[in-house]
Amino acid sequence: EEVILTAAEAAPFLHEKGKQANNAFDVAIAKKLSKKDLAELAEGKIVADIPFDPARRRNVVLCATGTSFKVIVRGAFAEVAAVSNSKLNDKTVVAWLEAEGKKGRRVIMVAAKKAKKNDADDLMKAENGVEAVGLISFVDPLKPTSAAAIAQAKALGVAVKIITGDGPEVAEAI
Repeated sequence: EEVILTAAEAAPFLHEKGKQANNAFDVAIAKKLSKKDLAELAEGKIVADIPFDPARRRNVVLCATGTSFKVIVRGAFAEVAAVSNSKLNDKTVVAWLEAEGKKGRRVIMVAAKKAKKNDADDLMKAENGVEAVGLISFVDPLKPTSAAAIAQAKALGVAVKIITGDGPEVAEAI
């Protein structure tokens, strides 16, 4: 599926030999890729990037395959939609986002556009005007030790609070 391949194309672990996926989203993406996909993706490279930033809630990469360049933006729906030309705020999409959140799933929006090599000079400018490729919903499971740690903290009289960058639906499901 195009959205999975585009999201993978922007994953640093696919472009650095011996590097493993280091976040829940890239781990989920890696599980969906075939050997053929991996071989095709290995032909590309990341020319420039703005790594994921909790304040921006997205990452941006300039990818090159041969002489073709592409800007890819991956991140929280609201943040990627804000730099996208795509109009995805219809009731159906919003309802789906809320339903996925209530199931405890995270949703990442992926958007892209053709680019030029010199877009590496100002990726913050280059990310504007991307077109939606799609949305990916995935489970970011709790660590197996989380429930026991929370129970132990409560038994000791420690108030437990959840701090998350996810939406309120995901936090409540957790």
